[in-house]
Amino acid sequence: MILQIEQHIKHGQFEQALNLLPKLEETFSNHAEVLWVIRTLQHDLEHHNLTTLNTLNQVKQVLIG
Repeated sequence: MILQIEQHIKHGQFEQALNLLPKLEETFSNHAEVLWVIRTLQHDLEHHNLTTLNTLNQVKQVLIG
């Protein structure tokens, strides 16, 4: 799922990436730190922020530990 989000971001398909976030949030609903980074990612996607890929990398880092 994260790879799909990354591909959408790289192609400027922010709305498609946003559509995947609820499933990601559902998957990690018990992990506050992950949810915080996902919500930051959501904000970046909604605003087509140029740092969106950096935020996605933060999601990956939080998941890896």
